[in-house]
Amino acid sequence: MCLRNLMAVAAAAKIQVAEIVAKVEAARQNGGLKQVNRQYKSYRQAQSIAKAEKAMPYGKFIERFTAGMVRDVAATGRMI
Repeated sequence: MCLRNLMAVAAAAKIQVAEIVAKVEAARQNGGLKQVNRQYKSYRQAQSIAKAEKAMPYGKFIERFTAGMVRDVAATGRMI
């Protein structure tokens, strides 16, 4: 693949990632992450009860969730 094609792919990927991040942020603001929030709550409680460890901050949890969405889009070529 030539450099121009690589640059085009990188530019398209950057746009896709920005769109995903914007969708996650919009969902966070309008209550669309209820299931993710429940998962975080369960994770946080399990960390404190069973392992007596501190849970990762919510921001880090959402960052990992968003990264998973990016990987899914990269693997399938579409938003799941």
